[in-house]
Amino acid sequence: MTELLLNADGDLDLSTGDLQIVHGRAAVAQRLEIRFRSFLGEWFLDTRFGFPWFQSVLGRKGSVDYVEFLLRRTILSTPGVLGITSFSFAFDRAARALTVSFRASTSDGDVDVNSSSVLAESP
Repeated sequence: MTELLLNADGDLDLSTGDLQIVHGRAAVAQRLEIRFRSFLGEWFLDTRFGFPWFQSVLGRKGSVDYVEFLLRRTILSTPGVLGITSFSFAFDRAARALTVSFRASTSDGDVDVNSSSVLAESP
């Protein structure tokens, strides 16, 4: 599957003056980033797309296990992901920071994703 390359800010990467294409493992990693950066219901053309940050994580006093389940489900349902080979998840309540690191297997090899974000509320 081939997609347009995005830069670190999530905008089209026009650093060469032209649109760039990404495919294989890099495309899967980019898809994962997009899913975790998108809020569920945010995209009007498909309100089922995105991660349920508002619905299930931010401002909720739910289980950390449930948040981990949601993260894993999102990874596994991303096109191109065949499985999860390693996964770590940590929440720092004092800093209100969520850190997720995982390795996902694809048909082109493994993809490593390390992500950290600051949350408005604790899970």
